[in-house]
Order: sequence, then structure tokens, then C-alpha cells
Amino acid sequence: MATAPVPDALNSAVPESSVDLVYKQALLVDFADPYHLPSRMVALIQHYLNRWAKLGKLVPGSQPPGKNCQFLIDLESDKAGELFVPTEATLAPAERYRLLDTTDIARKIHSQLSKLQKGEQPATDGLHSDFFESDMIKDLLKRLLSSWGVNPKRTFQRTERNGDSVDVAIGLQTIAYWLNGGTDFVASSDFVGPMPQQRTQLGGRYATVENDLNDGVAEQAGASHNPDFVYAPWELVDESAGGMAIRSQHVSGQQARVGDLVAVRTPDGNTWEINTIRWLKSAPGGAIEIGIKRISPVAGAIVYKTFDENHRESEFLPAIHVPEMGALNQKAGIIAYKGTFRPDRELFYDDGYRLIRIRAIKLVETTAHFDHFEYIPV
Repeated sequence: MATAPVPDALNSAVPESSVDLVYKQALLVDFADPYHLPSRMVALIQHYLNRWAKLGKLVPGSQPPGKNCQFLIDLESDKAGELFVPTEATLAPAERYRLLDTTDIARKIHSQLSKLQKGEQPATDGLHSDFFESDMIKDLLKRLLSSWGVNPKRTFQRTERNGDSVDVAIGLQTIAYWLNGGTDFVASSDFVGPMPQQRTQLGGRYATVENDLNDGVAEQAGASHNPDFVYAPWELVDESAGGMAIRSQHVSGQQARVGDLVAVRTPDGNTWEINTIRWLKSAPGGAIEIGIKRISPVAGAIVYKTFDENHRESEFLPAIHVPEMGALNQKAGIIAYKGTFRPDRELFYDDGYRLIRIRAIKLVETTAHFDHFEYIPV
């Protein structure tokens, strides 16, 4: 009865569905960690599973498990389940448990990803005709392979930091504003006078000399700053070498979205660290909790412009310059608005001192909101 085909008008990939298919689909969406993903990516996962959830295999808890691609389901729990690492202990009572084997679906994803990496188009097999043409599909398949494939391990150990706090600025434009000392950026081409624009560098932050970073920036209420660009204190929940989790009860004036840029600093510091939001969820008491991944411990504000094949220039847009840091194996790069990067694309950026022509050579990371890419001078 569970596998009996039923006409399903809501399934966008195949005309018929079943209880078995829909149940596996629900489990696999949960195991993909949907609360840590943009809503558009979750929709793509659901569509993908309309077609391929059938490759998951539900087996009795009494059946010997494999080494990888196994999820333990407790039929008496309202949770989807959890990654299962085989042990010598037996599951008792066996009738209470099921194992979801995702080996076949992991193989399917690996095959499709391999073709894309070779420049080939996998067969859609019922998926939207342009499904594999989306710019986020490679990232999606990598995430699914990590979620449903070999059991993942945490890269860094987290340390609880309850009670500490950090200043948080969210969004590329807001971060660029505070990296520039809480003032509007002045491009070198706009500066008029016999002397170069005076600037000072404190711990990687750039600001005009007239703006005291230790006083004016930290005290937003007592300074004249653009009200559209705010930062706020957030509670530090835990931290590791790769990132941190932060929480706030009050996020007035701030919007946090998965894939956004986040800059953080200690309340008594003057160096903003650049990060990206990896997940977001509601916490007890109405608070918002976000997990962020580190990009660079220091950065500077810049502006950039692009030009087309007819040499028509765009307006200057705000961006963030990431310096080269040999100790972290970090190359010099630029974090700009989504869609800026194209292989070998030439563009200009202005750091307040001079206008520099560069060529984008490698995409480091892309999200729904920004492109981070390495470059070389032209």
C-alpha cells in the first residue's frame, strides 16, 4: 500500500507519487538542514526530490547498517532522524526503528555533479528543463552530497561563549560604510586638491583622519551617521576557528538572510572581521540566532565599476577589499554584489588613493547576495 502509485498534481517532476515517496522526501529535506539554506535552494531541493527521493531505501532497524549514508529513524519520535554511525550495540526493540539508506541517491548526485564539472549537461529526467542551468546547482549538489553522502564531521571544535557580546553590521553596503569609519566613501577621482586624501589605518580598518575610530564610531548615538547603516550588539553564543553563533532579541533596523555578509568586532575593538551567514533560526524567547563563517579577519572599503564591450562604464558601487594574508593562505580579493564575477572580467576599483584596473581570475565563494573573487592587476 505504501508504494502504490497515486496521481499527484502537486508533483512537478513525475505524474504519480506514493506514500513511500512523500515520506522519504520529507525525511531527506530535513536531513538537508533546510533552516541553514536560502528558501530558493530549499525549493530546488524539494523539486529534485520529487524525482529522486525514490532512490532512498527504508530498511528495518534489525538489518545490519552500512558504514555511510545511513540515517536512524525512531518511529516513536516526531523528529526525522539523525545520522547513524554503526556500533556493536543493537537497536532494541528493532521494530521501533528504521534505517534510511541514501547510497543510491548519493551516487546519482555524484554522477550529475561530475558531468557539470566537465561542462556537460546531465539528463533532466523530469526536472525543469533548465534545472541544471541555474548558477547555484553545483553548490546545491555539493551540499546534498555532503548532507546525504559520507557522514560529515565538524571541522572545528566550538567553545561556548555565553555572556560575551559583539558588534554586528549586516549587508555589504552597511559593512563598507563602517569599514570606512562611519563616513561616505570618497573616491580618489573625486578628491580635489594638491595633497592626496589623508587616511589612517587602524587594525585593517580605514577611515578619514577626522573620524576618531575609538570615539565616534563606537558611539553611534552621539555622532552624525547615516541612519540607513546601523550596527548593533549581539550575544556571542559559541565560537570556533571557522566561525561563531550569535543571538539577538532585538534586530530593529537589521535584516539577516542566509548568504548575507556580516561584520563583527568586539565592543572595545576597532577591527571589523568579515563573515557570511551560513544558517539562521528562531531561538527560545523570540530571539534570532545566526551561524556565521569567517572570511577574513581584516578588510577595507573600496568602490568599483564595470564596463561593457562598448567601454561604457557603470557607476561606482560599494565593495570590500580582502588583503593577501600568507599565514592564512588568503589571496587578495574583492567582495562585490552578486553577479559581478565573470572569468577574466576586467573592472576598476578605487581604494581612495588611486583607481586600479584588475582582472577577476577565480571565484572563491558566491551566495545569493555577493561574489567573493580573487584578481590580478592589469
